[in-house]
Amino acid sequence: MTPFRGDPRSRPPALSDTSVCLLGPEIEHRDSLAEMLKDRAAGTHWVPDSHTFARQREIARGRFDRSLDSIFGTRDRTWLDHLLAEIDRHDSKIAIVYWGTIPLGDAIALKRARPGLRIVAMMLCFPLSLERWGILRQTSMLRRAASSLDGLLCPTAEMAGYIEDRVLGARCPPIAIVAPCWPARYVPRTRPQRLREHPNLVYIGRTDLSGATVHKADDIRPLMREILDAGIELHHGQSPETEDGHAFRKPFAPLPNDELIATMASFDASLIAYNLAACARADRFELTVPDRLLSSVAAGVPIAIPRKGYMASKTYLRDYGAVFEFDAMSDLKAALSDRAAVRTMQDRAWDARHLFTAAAHGAELSEFLQRVRAS
Repeated sequence: MTPFRGDPRSRPPALSDTSVCLLGPEIEHRDSLAEMLKDRAAGTHWVPDSHTFARQREIARGRFDRSLDSIFGTRDRTWLDHLLAEIDRHDSKIAIVYWGTIPLGDAIALKRARPGLRIVAMMLCFPLSLERWGILRQTSMLRRAASSLDGLLCPTAEMAGYIEDRVLGARCPPIAIVAPCWPARYVPRTRPQRLREHPNLVYIGRTDLSGATVHKADDIRPLMREILDAGIELHHGQSPETEDGHAFRKPFAPLPNDELIATMASFDASLIAYNLAACARADRFELTVPDRLLSSVAAGVPIAIPRKGYMASKTYLRDYGAVFEFDAMSDLKAALSDRAAVRTMQDRAWDARHLFTAAAHGAELSEFLQRVRAS
């Protein structure tokens, strides 16, 4: 990874005297960052990114405007004035912009307005696109923003290497690998009762395939059919697109994330899979740790994942000890039919769930931010 500038023997200043600005959408990852930095920084405060800010105020901004922002920096003066006022009020010396390429235009504008502020981008999902031209556009956005960034946070070495070797090269700022995890409050304290002794899976990915943000990879109905025809119960969220009356299909009503996580350890395994055959480019699924995996490990449920692909997810699961990898559906059915082995995997997953909380990775983030501040 890109080394830090300056003498590595020097002790960086602690974060205890500064607040950290969290700049992005109102999602669980914001709360995770706040938990990582609790008792390590003087405090954290949240400011919505310009896209969220406009949506909150019901201000319509077209794709062309957003494209210009990604090139020249966000031009919404009302949002920028609000952001700067909040940073000054909290005396923040560091800002973390998060989720992906959406806030990169914000980072450019913020660096221009506050050159001394240290800006770190948390690249939870990169690249986002499943098409060649979309990936080229997103890598171009990151290259333009690179000079405004003092550091990058990546979920695994796969993404960090991709960004450094294939996207930014010598222009790459320092990178830290910080495992994304949900706040500790999502980890259930009480273990749910196991389901009956029939091989089963839970799938918490999208099944409503008509939404505006659905992409081709979300449609795993061919894999679902293989699972059902193999005689494995499949529990997933209800949707019109998956209503076929199959005896082994077990749809459930949508649940809030915390309630869903509290129930998942009752299943044999959580299915982590996408329809990669429908994607022109699958870089995203080799480099990104999906939110559904964060929910699964927080729940303490074993993971079922195809043996081919998903490199970042498998790196993330390296110390989990409860993973069923499969090539053919007959492999998975055989593994889930060994009920003693399944119970052992369930016990391992339940015991490992506390390793996957935001607080458990706060030291990694804090150390990196201290180094960035000192650079």
